[in-house]
Amino acid sequence: MTLEIALHRLERLHLEGPTRLQGPDLYLDPEEAQALLPAEAPVKLERLAVALPGQRVRMAPVLDVVEPRAKADAEQSAFPGFTGSFEGAGQGRTHVLDGLALVAVAKLPGAQEGVVDMSPEAADYCPFARTRNLVLSFSLQPGADRVAADEAIRRLTLGLAERLASLARDREPDQVQALQHQQPHLSLPRVALVYLVQSQGDLRRTYIYGQPADNILPTLLDPLEALDGAVVSGNFVMPSNKTCTYIHQNNPLLRALLARHGRDLDLAGVVVANEMSRMADKERCAAMAARLVRSLGAQGAVINQEGGGNTITDVMMICRQLGRAGLKTVLVLNEFAGEDGTTPSLTETTPEAVAIVSTGNNDHRLSLPPVDEVIGAESIPGVQGDLRGGISLPLGRLHSSTNQLGFNHLSCVSV
Repeated sequence: MTLEIALHRLERLHLEGPTRLQGPDLYLDPEEAQALLPAEAPVKLERLAVALPGQRVRMAPVLDVVEPRAKADAEQSAFPGFTGSFEGAGQGRTHVLDGLALVAVAKLPGAQEGVVDMSPEAADYCPFARTRNLVLSFSLQPGADRVAADEAIRRLTLGLAERLASLARDREPDQVQALQHQQPHLSLPRVALVYLVQSQGDLRRTYIYGQPADNILPTLLDPLEALDGAVVSGNFVMPSNKTCTYIHQNNPLLRALLARHGRDLDLAGVVVANEMSRMADKERCAAMAARLVRSLGAQGAVINQEGGGNTITDVMMICRQLGRAGLKTVLVLNEFAGEDGTTPSLTETTPEAVAIVSTGNNDHRLSLPPVDEVIGAESIPGVQGDLRGGISLPLGRLHSSTNQLGFNHLSCVSV
């Protein structure tokens, strides 16, 4: 199969109607966004705002970030299972509004709360300080159920993302990336990706084709499907190391493996597995994930983590199973190493884990200067100070700063 990613570069975003693409400018009629929310919805869309790189703007609590995408075929869906049919994912052409991100902001009871900061001082740490952001700020209706509110926010955000990208269907893209995963190259080392997601209940959930991944058994997913909207986030635990929808759409590990397919490795396939809550389920999942990797004829595997704490057990169990079967592994993990980086950073390990790539230390503390504008809450737990003023926070509170699919450039050095 071939998946064409048609990139349309944007330079400016305007909150005025009518909704249209005009050259490198996107115009959005705020009333059209409001109309996507049913009258009986458990949430209100309080505000639409634009946040650009370098501005003194801070937003919190950030739930999800989504890249605007639409399939060239209007009968197909950019977010199958949410905005339409399941047909076409991973093939054909997908239009992308390149450099634009939709950022959903709301205070949901039980969600761990994180920050996106657009200031230059945050740009080295927060990837969404470097995108042009359309911010959707929500509030809950009185007495609203948090799960219903979460669902309403997700559906509006995904629906608006698809609507905006659909404006590009009749335009010539600035660039087309042709992604392919075709015949195997058996003379090259065969490598699989074990794509771990966190789906452990309400507000810490990942969706595969619109279905919660809480109880899925490890399964094969075509690499191009995984990059074309089949995986959507509803996970609101540790902001720095969860995987938001935007990062699922642009999975750097998978893109890197695809780029090397047929050159110096053979991408055997993608095994999607959930990080389970119960030990027996973790054991079952690890055994089955390892079995699927072996069934692909892989000689090695890259294993990522999502979240932290008990999820390291899932990673190490799979690593152990594969290592004992003679397969080499590379793990991609972040660390909890204390503010000075000297605390033992992993709560569990295994002798088979001999190659680990760090994506940064969640406990590293960052000081950020005052801002001119706050979108959302004026304060959140875990962040010292009013969000409008100068703040001190651990990277764990800065959205996607230590993401474990490699969507940033933090790592560690030996001392």
